[in-house]
Amino acid sequence: MSRTRWRLILNGKSTGNTDLREAVHALRERGVQLEVRVTWEDGDAERYVAEAIEHGVDTIIAAGG
Repeated sequence: MSRTRWRLILNGKSTGNTDLREAVHALRERGVQLEVRVTWEDGDAERYVAEAIEHGVDTIIAAGG
């Protein structure tokens, strides 16, 4: 059985959030294949969503805005 693939698209201003880092760690410990992409410029989020869809990611989450 393949692992669930998630993509977290995170506002760059939230990269230092300890709670968020702990949540990412907890999900990975539960077997979620979680990749994090950080937005810094206009258009990053849209590009990361398109990339996730192209790569067959199961769940896309946007956070930190």
